Amino acid sequence: MSDINDIIKSVISKGSNSHHLNDFIKMCLNLSLATLRRNIYRESVLSKTGLSERDFAFDAIADIFKNTDGKYKYLENHFSDVMSSIDNLPPEVIQAKLNALIVSRTNQRITEIREEFGEIYFRVKRAIHLHISRHKNIKSTHFCGVQYFYICDDDELNEEHNEITQELILDKLNSVYHKKLSVSTIVDFVINFVNSQNEILRAISDNLLCQSVTEFYNLRKKDYLIELENVHYINYEE
Repeated sequence: MSDINDIIKSVISKGSNSHHLNDFIKMCLNLSLATLRRNIYRESVLSKTGLSERDFAFDAIADIFKNTDGKYKYLENHFSDVMSSIDNLPPEVIQAKLNALIVSRTNQRITEIREEFGEIYFRVKRAIHLHISRHKNIKSTHFCGVQYFYICDDDELNEEHNEITQELILDKLNSVYHKKLSVSTIVDFVINFVNSQNEILRAISDNLLCQSVTEFYNLRKKDYLIELENVHYINYEE
């Protein structure tokens, strides 16, 4: 493979006609993947978006490859301050400039996803997984690549049954007085409620559990905490 200086020059000057384009896209995608894998919110944003690592990484940097008359204007602008002297610059300088661009775009996309779905969701998801990891009575299985949690015997799971709905979960949560509102308390309540059902699947998917508990807290926040300064009594970390 040519050095990074030659690749950048070719892609910027020739755009979509550059013979280095495929190598450059692969390089950028690998940088984005590495950035995503280092981010502590990787599992959360992948779960929420439903994308694979590779698809998320490419989505995060897709704007860089917007084609205008065969040229990549975003890249032209980013490297405009070094193009006149690129032949005299060490490859490490150009690589660092590219790295900064890809890392920034990837982390920006992660931040956008977190803002779109709300910080409470991600805090709740971490707390749920911590609680489940500490309680061996809550078991895990996969149906069609989706993770489910349950407490019944394995032979009591019927994959042909439909999963419980979020509406039913929220109706039950809101119909009962909860002395404590910690994540551990609410998760145990939901899983036990799901286990008590006979006409539906006695397991709940990871996504539905996280979304339902998050929505419960959001509803409680709107209904009861509008006039308060904080929500400390909702303990997400337990």
